[in-house]
Amino acid sequence: VAHFVHKVLSVINIAQTAISSDNEAVIQWVRNDNSNIAYVRNRVAEIKELSDNYQIFHVPSEENPADFVT
Repeated sequence: VAHFVHKVLSVINIAQTAISSDNEAVIQWVRNDNSNIAYVRNRVAEIKELSDNYQIFHVPSEENPADFVT
């Protein structure tokens, strides 16, 4: 997902990006970058590298836009 968002943002001019998730553990990993799990550290590093200017926040599962399709 991070690569897709990065490609889209490189084509269009968007000043700021918002990342939402219903998974609070993932949000804490991205905010604090303190996981002992190598896979998680690598994914967090990738998100931070590809997303220069972003805000990340929690959204309840029933309001998660990614789940609307399902």
